[in-house]
Amino acid sequence: MSSIKIFMVLLVLCSNRQTAFAQGNTPRLLLLATAINSKGEIFVDRRPIPRIEFDEHAAWSNLEDSVRKRLGKAKLKELFNHCQIRDTAYWTDEELDKCILVHDRLDKVDLGYVIRKFQLTDEYQIRKFKQQISQFNATDAQDKVIYRFSRPVFDDSGKFAIIKWDSGHSWLAGGGRIDLYELIGQEWQYLGYIAMWKY
Repeated sequence: MSSIKIFMVLLVLCSNRQTAFAQGNTPRLLLLATAINSKGEIFVDRRPIPRIEFDEHAAWSNLEDSVRKRLGKAKLKELFNHCQIRDTAYWTDEELDKCILVHDRLDKVDLGYVIRKFQLTDEYQIRKFKQQISQFNATDAQDKVIYRFSRPVFDDSGKFAIIKWDSGHSWLAGGGRIDLYELIGQEWQYLGYIAMWKY
C-alpha cells in the first residue's frame, strides 16, 4: 500500500474518531450549559460533588405525575444504579465556561483569570467583575457563596440525567437539590427535582 493511501486511511480514521468524540460529548456539554452555565457568572468549586445519593421511593414521590409517566420507575432505577460510579475529575473552564472556578473557600479569585476566561474588553464589564471579585475575596471563607455540582449521571439511553448541586455556606445557610433533566431533540429540559434540602 502506498504512503498516500496509508495517509488517507489514517486521516479518515482520525476524522471518524473526532466526529464520534464530539457527538458523544455533545449531549453532556448541552446538559452542562442548561443545568450549570445558564446560572450565570457564579462561583463554582472545581471539585465536583463526588457522589449522588438519594432514596428511590422519596425521589419517586417528589416527581409530578406527568414526569413519572415520562420517566418510569425502571429509568429512575438506572439513574440510582449509575450513581454508584464516582467521577471526581475536576471541572474545566471549557466545561463550565460561564462560571468562575475556585479551588476552595480559602482561595482568592484573580481578576486576570476572569478577564482571560470571559475575554473581557469592555471597561464597564471589567469594573463590574472587579467589584464582584473584590467582594468575594473579602468575604470570610465560611460565608462565601460557592456552588458545588456533581458530574451528570445518565440513564442507559442517555435521555434522562440528574445533577446534584449544593450552595451551603455560613453553617446554616444555602441548600441544594438533585435535578432531573430529559433530552428532547437537542435540548435538555428541566423536569423537576428528586430531592431538595435547606440548611
